[in-house]
Amino acid sequence: MPPGKFRFAIVGCGYVADNYMFAFGQYPEAEMLRAFDIVPEHAARFTAHWGVPSVTTMAEFLDGLEADLVLNLTNPGAHFEVSKALLEAGFPVYSEKPLGMRFEEVEALAALAAGRGLALAGAPCNHLAEAADALRRALDQDRIGRPLLAYAEVDDKLIAKSPVETWRNLSGAPWPFEDEFRVGCTLEHAGYYLTWLVAAFGPIESVTAFAGLQYPGKPVGDGVEGPDFSVAALKFASGMAARLTCSVIAPKDRRGLLVLPDPGALPALDAHPPPPPAQPLEQPGAARPAAGDHQGRQRREHGFHARPDGDPARRAGGPPEPAADGFLRACERGGARHPPRRRDPRPLSHEEQLHPPCPGSLAA
Repeated sequence: MPPGKFRFAIVGCGYVADNYMFAFGQYPEAEMLRAFDIVPEHAARFTAHWGVPSVTTMAEFLDGLEADLVLNLTNPGAHFEVSKALLEAGFPVYSEKPLGMRFEEVEALAALAAGRGLALAGAPCNHLAEAADALRRALDQDRIGRPLLAYAEVDDKLIAKSPVETWRNLSGAPWPFEDEFRVGCTLEHAGYYLTWLVAAFGPIESVTAFAGLQYPGKPVGDGVEGPDFSVAALKFASGMAARLTCSVIAPKDRRGLLVLPDPGALPALDAHPPPPPAQPLEQPGAARPAAGDHQGRQRREHGFHARPDGDPARRAGGPPEPAADGFLRACERGGARHPPRRRDPRPLSHEEQLHPPCPGSLAA
């Protein structure tokens, strides 16, 4: 890696790829090398919007590539094969969720990466967020007492009744609703709090779980739907227990993590807070809000601007976080939802204002 540089490349130019490009824009030290999509129209659209080179074959993509990290943003069913090919080619990989559709696939990727001395990681990375770090510090410092129990829930509204067929991101890619409904809420959403729970409370030694399809008939071409409700009781090696619930059939979005220590209770934390109210996107050269302005503060807190003080370590006077860590974390903390500026001069459509790109409640 050249000093001060973080070079990355992308496989998959679909809906979620815009989120990573938005986050990339917040880190001047990150350098986008090239993108690859097997569908020429997708690659061309991505190149036209973002102004980055793209190719349509894996051979072209790998030819002469000198990336510090390759992002696997393909459809879930392709995650295993694509990540395997990238690891075999000698590249560290960060994959969108899930790492694989079967546990055996994930184990195989982990063994391959370990055997080759390569990094392998996957979304979500929101356990790197400030709130998760604060929770770990509070536990380490015994500031909240001994944790006994935790309740975590990721309940999304009944997405199937929304006009999902019309949703597009800013570069024009459709939201992959069939993947969302086919994969199901467990593999799509459980990771948002499972990562927090494991990072804070250690390894899980047993799981008792149930999953079901409570609202069948979602728009999936082959008719194969994943679960839209799941609940798991987790027993940690430390003796602590937790309940994790996921669904996409709730009356409205409801997410939270409630930790019950002895004594008292830690206020519920949101592993994926909603974005601030939609605001007009800035145009190049537009004046930035004053530091004391509420709207400006909202934008900075949600990653609107590529500012050095956006790094919490820098704000605290410490050394800056590694570019790769901050870049990936930005994809999970809302910076990807409301970009500071875009190349496309057209006004936002009604749907884009109502449904901005969101890697959480509308998963990749």
